[in-house]
Amino acid sequence: MLASLPMLETRSHQRAAIVLISDGSDTASEHDVRDVKTLLREQFKSAHGILEGTMQDVTEEQAQWSPPGKAIPLGATYAHAVMSEDAMLNGMVKGAAPLFATTFAGKTGLGENPPAPDQPWETWSRSVKIDLGALRAYAKAVYASTDEYLGSAGDDELAREMDLSGLQMGKQSVACHIRAVSEVVNRHLAIRYCYCRAYRTID
Repeated sequence: MLASLPMLETRSHQRAAIVLISDGSDTASEHDVRDVKTLLREQFKSAHGILEGTMQDVTEEQAQWSPPGKAIPLGATYAHAVMSEDAMLNGMVKGAAPLFATTFAGKTGLGENPPAPDQPWETWSRSVKIDLGALRAYAKAVYASTDEYLGSAGDDELAREMDLSGLQMGKQSVACHIRAVSEVVNRHLAIRYCYCRAYRTID
């Protein structure tokens, strides 16, 4: 299963995985540390809102535009963020096949699948044809799947230990891994968006 998951950024995930869920004493949060499920659902809701807000007014042309240098096109970066969440939540955490391999096989809006995780994907990102409407529909389904899982996950499931040594991430709880996934999604596209705006106005 892991060999089929697209473009996992293990170094970013490893850094993010050490972040602890606050009990609210230093952030004025009203949440109790015991309500991990609520915190995770709200964090994903925020991350998805930022991601979709970034892409809201982006056109097909702008999504396909290849900026100078090493910056990655917005459309491919959007696909990367969504497919990574799908792969890591539905594949790694739930132990099931990702949506891009089941209900959305051939319907993700991508003209061709991304390369394997150990292969460079810059060439693919600049050549892949993207149907932005279909990609947005796939993203919406991924977000719904994530929220459904978090809504039904009990304390035992969130505390379950995952062995991610093969990805150089050691052992960590499901809750810790999910927190890391949300942070990667939250910042991934925004960084690329700012980088691309340095070359071309897209709003």
